[in-house]
This record gives sequence, structure tokens and C-alpha cells, in this order.
Amino acid sequence: MNGMGRRVLAICVLLAASVGLVRGASAAVPTQITHQGRLFTANGEPVTDALQVTFAVYAAEAAEDGEAPLWSETISISFDDGYFSTVLDFTEEQAAKVFDGSVRYLGITVANDPEMEPRAAIGSIPYAMVANNAVGEITPKLVKIGDKVVIDENGNWVGNPTGVEGPQGPPGPEGPQGLPGERGPEGPQGPPGPEGAQGPQGLPGERGPEGPQGPPGSPGPEGPQGPVGPSGVLATIAIAGNIAPSFSGYSPDYVFVGPPGSVSITGRKRVTGSASAVLGLAPSSAPLLAVVGLCYQPVDDAGVGGELVNFFGGAFANHYFTPTRTTYSVSGTTSLTEGNWNVGMCLRNEGGSAIQGASSTTAGSLVNGWFIVTND
Repeated sequence: MNGMGRRVLAICVLLAASVGLVRGASAAVPTQITHQGRLFTANGEPVTDALQVTFAVYAAEAAEDGEAPLWSETISISFDDGYFSTVLDFTEEQAAKVFDGSVRYLGITVANDPEMEPRAAIGSIPYAMVANNAVGEITPKLVKIGDKVVIDENGNWVGNPTGVEGPQGPPGPEGPQGLPGERGPEGPQGPPGPEGAQGPQGLPGERGPEGPQGPPGSPGPEGPQGPVGPSGVLATIAIAGNIAPSFSGYSPDYVFVGPPGSVSITGRKRVTGSASAVLGLAPSSAPLLAVVGLCYQPVDDAGVGGELVNFFGGAFANHYFTPTRTTYSVSGTTSLTEGNWNVGMCLRNEGGSAIQGASSTTAGSLVNGWFIVTND
């Protein structure tokens, strides 16, 4: 905790309401001064824990090298929302030495912090305790102001925690900005402003209840029959043929597994299909992952095919390949625009070994599949 970790705000008060500070009295009585205040953190939050606080009385307002206090006392204080109240004890000898009519200054040190600056000047309150009408022992049961108890029968201060307002001290260093206050009450409504531009039309309201049915009108003439619409399935494409012998590894592009089917699209249509083929790796090859799916390929007017594209774009599926030949089946759907297209089962081998296709000694060396074209 640094020197600015805590500070006492300007509600610190020296009180002498129920104590005796006596010089020259025949009876030895306790001499005490009540001190109150409120302690905040550097963030403006009230302190709530217990701390050691040292109070010291000095002859000088500012600290000087080698200066020793005229009196000091360290007290353990428990803070309640930052508020505290404590009693500073003086012996008769200390009181006579400290309060000899000279101006004195009170220094306060919290825990291991440096002493707070500036020191507070001690006014005439301690000296008022030696006025003629306060000499001797005062032993009330409690102290009231009007009907309100300010000091209870146990000597505890129970009055307003802000205490009595003392003279304004020198301004302290500027503290952190406090939290914004609560929003005040809403003021009276001002005169209406000019009418703004008309806003966009709102959504239509709910349909009202249906009215009673009117009498039927006379039938109109029968209109001409419209054209017959297309069927749900506009075209069917079957694919069947030999699988390519081998598919090289480290390839970034898709290739058709076997012969594709061709289709011409007018407008925009949906193409859905399924295909399967038997594939595997050469003996002793390490297992690998490859992409197997359905692809479409644009074909220009000269019959030259373009790049193959997976039906699912980037959402493709990887399949596991081993030397054991396995039937791989794929299906999918996509939407194609107007033009000529090839569609079929495709493969992209990014692994280090070649994938084997057709084999004269193995059954199932054909790719088989179907595609249908429907309205999108």
C-alpha cells in the first residue's frame, strides 16, 4: 500500500463532550479526546477492514528532519463503511506539556502508509475542556441533545457519524473521480417539435373475421386449358464403366473414378445422384485418407471439360484406404445453372501412395451409379 492508498476525508472531528482535560485540578482524572472520521481507498471505496492507526501531536505543521512528536499512540480500529470513532488518551503530565496554549497539529498514519499530508491544525476544542465550568469530574449516565442520545451509558458515540463540522482546513490533493450519481427525476415535457417525415408503411395487420358469404354469382365462361407442366423428374442419367487403373498420390485435383454421365441444363435445375466403386491400395502400402464424392464438370461448346467440383464444395468427406479392396459408395445433390455438364463419381488422392482401380483379377472393377434432374 503506497502513501496515497488511503486518505481521511474532511469529516474528522476532535470532541471533548464527555472527557476532562484538567490542569491544576486537585483530583487526578482521565484526559481523553474523541476523534472521528471516514477512511477511503485510493479508488474512492470506503474501508471496511481493521487497521492499525497511529495518531501523533506535533508542534510544527510540516514534517521536519529529526522531528519527534510531542505525543503519539497507535490504536487498532475497525472501520464500518469507512467510518470510525476512537478515543485519544493523555496523562495529566502529557496534557500539560502538549496543550500549553500553543498551536498544535495532528498527524495520522494508517498501517504502513506514510503519514497523511497535510497535518490538521488542532483548534481550541481541547483547551475548552479546562474552562471553569468543566473543571473537575463529570460523571453523566449518558449525553443527550434534545431527545436524541449522542453518547450512550457505555461511553460509545452513537450520534450522527459526520460529527460536528469544524473549521475548513487547507485543501488536500485532488482525489479520484467518484462514481456517477443516481439519475435525477425527469423534468417537465417540453413543447412538441415539428412533425417529422412520414415513416415507411408498417406491416399489414391481422386478417379480420370473414364476413357472411354472399349469393353465388353466375358462372363465367370456361377458359382455355393451360399447357401441361413438366414432370417432377426431368432427366435420368445412368453411369457404368471401367474404373481407371490407378490414381496417383499427392494430387490436388479431383478426377472421375470412371466414365461420367452428360446432361444439358436449361435454366437452373437440381441434380441428385449416387455411385459406387471398388478401390484399394497396392500391397504393403501404408493406409491413407482420400476424398471420394460426386463431382460436376462444365463442358464448353467444343466438348472440352473444365475443372471438377465436388457436389458439397468444401464440405467433403475423407475416406480411409488400405491394401484391402473395399466398395466405396457416395451420394449427394447440387444445383446447376444452364449449360452442358459431366457428372460422376470422383476422387482426390492427396496421400503418398497410389490408389488402385480396375483389376482384371478382381471382381467389381466397374463404377455404377445414377443421376436424376429435377426442377430446383
